[in-house]
Amino acid sequence: MGFVQSIKSCMAKSIDFSGRASRSEFWWFILFLSILHTVLANLFSQSEMAFSLHFGIIFQFGLDAPWWANLYTAIFGLPLISVFVRRAHDIGVGEDKICAALFICLAAYTILLKLSPTPNTQQWLLIIVALVFIAGFLLIATKRSDLLNNRFGPNPHSNPTEVPS
Repeated sequence: MGFVQSIKSCMAKSIDFSGRASRSEFWWFILFLSILHTVLANLFSQSEMAFSLHFGIIFQFGLDAPWWANLYTAIFGLPLISVFVRRAHDIGVGEDKICAALFICLAAYTILLKLSPTPNTQQWLLIIVALVFIAGFLLIATKRSDLLNNRFGPNPHSNPTEVPS
C-alpha cells in the first residue's frame, strides 16, 4: 500500500475497528501524521527562530493546548487508534489484550506512584512505564503479518480474488 492510499484508507476506516491493517498502511499513516504535525507545529510556533521535528502521535487536547493541536487531535486521534487496533489484528492480537496491557501499565504506575517516596523516584517510574508502553507499541507495529487468515479476517497482502483452501 502506498502513501496516499494509506491516508485514504485510514481516514475512511477511522471508525472501523474490524479487519486487519498491513505494516505499510500503518507506517505510511504514521509518516503522514509526523509530517503534518511538524508542519503545523512550526507554522504556528511562537518562536521565529526555532524549528522542531515531531513524531506525529503526540496528541494535545484541552484549554491550554494550541487551537491547531486540538483540531489535529480531533481529526486524527480516532483514525490512529483504529489503524493501530487493525494492525494488532493483523498479528492476531485482539482489543482485549491491548486494553488489558494498557490497564496493567496504568495500574502499576498508579500503585507504584503512591508507594514512591520522592518525586525523583516518581519521574523514573513514569519513564519505565513509558518505555514498556513504547516497547509494546513497537512490537505490535513492526511484527510481520500472519500469513494465513486469522480470526480478524484475511491477510491484507493476499489477493482478494483468491479462494483460501
